[in-house]
Amino acid sequence: MRAGPSRTAIRVGHYADVAEAVHPCEAPYSPRIRLRSTEADDDPTLTIREVDRAAVTRVFRVTTTAVWHDAPVEVQAIRLAGVVVLGQAASRPRGVAVRDTGYTWQQVVDPTELTQVVERETDLLRRRPRWVVDGPVPTQVGTYAEVGGRTLPSGEALAGLLPVGDAIAGLGEVTAMSTVSTTASLAGARVTVRSVDGSNALVEHTDGRADVVPVGDLTDVAEEIRSLPVPAPPAAPTARVIRPPRLAPGAGVSPELAEWVTSGGTRNRELRDLVAALARAADADGAAMIAQETPRILAVDDDLDDARGYLRLDWTLRTATATWAAIGGFADLADALRMLPPVTDDDTALNARPLLEQASPVIDRVRIAVRRGPADQWEEIAWRAARKGGRADALVEVCKSVPVHGRAVGTSGSAPGAIAALTSLAGAIRYDLGRIVAKRGIDPAVTDASPYPLGAAFRRSAMELLVRALALGAPT
Repeated sequence: MRAGPSRTAIRVGHYADVAEAVHPCEAPYSPRIRLRSTEADDDPTLTIREVDRAAVTRVFRVTTTAVWHDAPVEVQAIRLAGVVVLGQAASRPRGVAVRDTGYTWQQVVDPTELTQVVERETDLLRRRPRWVVDGPVPTQVGTYAEVGGRTLPSGEALAGLLPVGDAIAGLGEVTAMSTVSTTASLAGARVTVRSVDGSNALVEHTDGRADVVPVGDLTDVAEEIRSLPVPAPPAAPTARVIRPPRLAPGAGVSPELAEWVTSGGTRNRELRDLVAALARAADADGAAMIAQETPRILAVDDDLDDARGYLRLDWTLRTATATWAAIGGFADLADALRMLPPVTDDDTALNARPLLEQASPVIDRVRIAVRRGPADQWEEIAWRAARKGGRADALVEVCKSVPVHGRAVGTSGSAPGAIAALTSLAGAIRYDLGRIVAKRGIDPAVTDASPYPLGAAFRRSAMELLVRALALGAPT
């Protein structure tokens, strides 16, 4: 790094050291590096000379910053008329003309007008006769990070931290990162150095063989350095964006309740969403129940909203999904879901995940097998008879809105992403089971005496969620 108050000789871009002479260059990573006769991009006398990469001792990049008319700038290019500088719109100089590009500005300026010039050299290629163990720039291989002005070996970032050398640094302390690919000659053949441990190196031959050799046996060592983006620190947790519940047109609830549902902010979010869902699924008896419970709903003022959400999730998994599994012919899945412990938080809800994940592909195969419908006329008659009484129709109508689907519950859960995935999976399974029931009819093993509610009983089980939810805050 070179610095000074001002200089007429400004460097920027790529340079190559060939035969102890430094040349501006192009294509720094190419097998044949292009040496330029001049730094000015618009010089009509510019000529290009290509040299083999093996003839180059060092390739480096120069970035230059300075101050022009009290504005910090970055030098971008060199022209015959001066140097091109770039500045940010927030620090645009006053009283001088510049080319405004929106968020930034540019200008061609006389290099003698620049002050506080700082050049920074970054190696892109180093070629040395032997492996350098000690010294200011030892031979490198692997990933490196720059922390506090020092370049140190680094590992992988985790939770905003990065192993560097023998310590751990925060990602905010890392100013640059790079990866170094190193090759060398070993007994007259080129090898790739994969890692180094003390005085020994693990090398890979061109035929794929690997050997451990002393680093002292390696000659004509070439290091290619490429910059890496510094991982961004983990984002700070943000508040969940919770959309307000929506009531369907003509929901049939009182104006006061409609206002409470749609304009309650984050307060009682789960209860408000449940009321909106039940209003969409309610028949005449359900609408009368909502009207009867409206005073209690409007009077709710407690911190049990998450508990009400888990009560609804419990019904979603252990009643709604279990009932669909039963009538679809998957009695084992239905019984396993029904016998799960009640859902009271994310952990207890996730007890259903292995059951659903195991059953999902099986249910999908059955859905595909029956998608052509009943095989003959007699099965068609049996299918239609099984659907009489609307016992499955009520399940379809209620399950369009009441189950928790595709989201987490409340704001205090430990695994919101897993719960959202679980409710999406359960919803997909109910849909597939509905397709199966639509073709095959309700499994005849499921009767009104079964523990799975059908028809009007299923609708009542959903509507009773409201009474159970309100009872959570009632005095005992």
